[in-house]
Amino acid sequence: MFNCRGVLPFLALVALTTAGCGGDTSLPSEQQGLGEEIKALGGLYFIDKKTPEQGIYSINLKGTKADDAMVAKLEQVKGLKYLDLNGASVTNNAAAALKKLKSLERLDIANTKITAEGLESIRGGLPNVEITWNVAEEPPVDTGVNPVTTE
Repeated sequence: MFNCRGVLPFLALVALTTAGCGGDTSLPSEQQGLGEEIKALGGLYFIDKKTPEQGIYSINLKGTKADDAMVAKLEQVKGLKYLDLNGASVTNNAAAALKKLKSLERLDIANTKITAEGLESIRGGLPNVEITWNVAEEPPVDTGVNPVTTE
């Protein structure tokens, strides 16, 4: 079953925003270096075309090698509302930095190395944030032994 929740607000945001590109001069100077780092990781950031002086409000680092150190740098994004770290290389060590992002509305930490303990820590610091989480599945280990079947 398809869940439409969040789709329409997302589409509305896309209509009012622009994806960040390298050397984006519409970013506040204090966020330009961070914007370059996000792009270098293969991620995206978004700014509101109507109020570009407010800087980045959404960051998508889904499937990138963004780590705990990168998450710590996000504290400088004061108006960050949406953060997608799905599949990124973050661990429970990122919880302290994530809890400092008080303007967050939505956080996706699915398929990361954040455990249930880390999730509870984040929820304790950000009780009103919608959080998507699950335990990352480890890929099957190839033992080099073929399974034996009997008939």
